[in-house]
Amino acid sequence: METTLLEAATSQGIWVLLFISLFLYTIKHHEKMEEKQESREKEYLNLINVLTEKFSILSEIQENIEEIKNKLEK
Repeated sequence: METTLLEAATSQGIWVLLFISLFLYTIKHHEKMEEKQESREKEYLNLINVLTEKFSILSEIQENIEEIKNKLEK
């Protein structure tokens, strides 16, 4: 596909060739950025899962402390 577009653009002039080249470069760059974005999202989801687990542990500790306080007050 790329070679066909470049051959057609060459017969039309340098400006069309430059436009097609820039267009193809933009498409490839966008694909790379999309891959990086997907990777970043996976990392964020892992981080959220780890933080959620740690927060649940913190909640358990808080409940235990409340229980101890209540027992000491009695």
